[in-house]
Amino acid sequence: MTDQPLIKKTPSSELDHRIGALQSKMVSGDIDGILVIQNSDLFYFSGTTQQAHLYVPASGQELALEAGMVVALEPKVVLPGKGVVGIENTHVVAAGGLRQLTVFEESITVV
Repeated sequence: MTDQPLIKKTPSSELDHRIGALQSKMVSGDIDGILVIQNSDLFYFSGTTQQAHLYVPASGQELALEAGMVVALEPKVVLPGKGVVGIENTHVVAAGGLRQLTVFEESITVV
């Protein structure tokens, strides 16, 4: 009889708690979402270190981003009493992070 290695999994309830705590901090800090790309952080929040990234919105369900997926990021600024201005940039998920496909500057200057 061969000994099977003991594999410990992080319980899903613990992962849910970690994501919930992160989302609470994002809401209080007025942050719309976070892209997790570092392996240690990916493991902490998802329990895995696959070749993927994890997008965590301030509310709602997180989304695993795998190589080849295309995502749009929209930095926005709110002008009280006037409206919202945003710029959309399209990125492709690559093994080392996001690679920007569009050429628009991601900063917004209010004049």
